Amino acid sequence: MPDTSALIRYITERQCKTGAGIGYYFMRGHLPSARDTYFALASLRIMGVDSPDREVVHFLSSYESFDLNSAYYAKKCLELIGAEVQLQGKTLCWSDDGEKQSKQCMMPSTPLASYFGHDISSYNKFNCNIFDGTDLFSSPLGDALKEIELGVPNLDQILIDRVCRILKSDSKIDLITMFLALEIRVVMESRGYPALSPYSAHSNIGDLLKGCTPMSGYNSIPTAHQTNPDNSCTANVETKIGWPRSSAYEATLDSTYAGHMIAQHLGLHDPIGIETFIDKLQNSDGGFRRSTAGGLSTLECCYMALRVLAEGGFL
Repeated sequence: MPDTSALIRYITERQCKTGAGIGYYFMRGHLPSARDTYFALASLRIMGVDSPDREVVHFLSSYESFDLNSAYYAKKCLELIGAEVQLQGKTLCWSDDGEKQSKQCMMPSTPLASYFGHDISSYNKFNCNIFDGTDLFSSPLGDALKEIELGVPNLDQILIDRVCRILKSDSKIDLITMFLALEIRVVMESRGYPALSPYSAHSNIGDLLKGCTPMSGYNSIPTAHQTNPDNSCTANVETKIGWPRSSAYEATLDSTYAGHMIAQHLGLHDPIGIETFIDKLQNSDGGFRRSTAGGLSTLECCYMALRVLAEGGFL
């Protein structure tokens, strides 16, 4: 069970009052962002804590324009608050308390299908790596998900085929790539694209999840384990399907969040030790970090930890 009082304090201390309203930032000295503001609002809602919704709307209204990331997270913030939001062409429009606003969006010109590449094996270069500063919310496939969720047009058959290739693949697809493909599939179906087969047809997804499940969180890739005298688990030098051993493939908060979300899609249970694993990631400042090896707390880590714990019945 996390120290929720310390966590609330951590989030509140990252609140930044500007002349235009209230946003949240990663750390002091940084400007508040729509991204950090969304993770802060979502975390407070999970814990049932009041948030400065009206001031957040004013903060988002202060943007002159949005790029892909700020448009995506502004939309998610506004939806949390209860506003009606829609991307119209390259303009994000919303209505809140009878007030209508709009902001121009500088959207990428990259065709969505190109985010997926042509070779299944190339997807794994988009993995979360706890040592290079990337995370599952910032990968190229994550950017594709953001564009699709925002409502960009032109979801052509090439894109559908490449999503299906990931979902049906029994080769070296990592857990985070599979999670992003499933999320893209869900959004596409919500937009009226029923061409993807049901989850039950993809037994490989369940097999991947099982192979990535040690005694606590989820690993990024399927790993063979051995039991130590103290009943802990460690990975063997080579994994079940020939992946090279790397500490980057051990359980992190990103891979555990991805595994949990896949389990939710498939109606499966998380590993018994997942609560203990996540509890170990809470720092002394009250926030959560990505890895048991150490690291700074971030607002997105707080959100991921809280969502897994809440949906698992641990809050």
